[in-house]
Amino acid sequence: MAAHAGVAARPPLRLALFGLPPALVEPVAMLAEILGWVVFEAPPGPAMLPPADLCLAMLPADAGAPLPPIAVWSPDKHLNEHISSHGLSILEQPPCIQHLEQLLQISADWP
Repeated sequence: MAAHAGVAARPPLRLALFGLPPALVEPVAMLAEILGWVVFEAPPGPAMLPPADLCLAMLPADAGAPLPPIAVWSPDKHLNEHISSHGLSILEQPPCIQHLEQLLQISADWP
């Protein structure tokens, strides 16, 4: 999609994945890329990462839970508030595709 004359194209949005299992990385990355996100996996351990607009990470598992939930956050405080207002700051595991798509769309539309 080309930008109109005099209007700068918005840089692609970046989604960082932290510690998601391989079986989950592929479908999350595929959906995000379809919606126009650039996806990268964070290396294990402390590392400097390129800036991200949105981050997904596995939370520690509860003793009785079959799978741990996924935390969602953004370096942008206002986007965090926006995500929380939609009830999407913690995703069930495995994530519901509709909630994941909604999360990526509302985050992409945030000014």
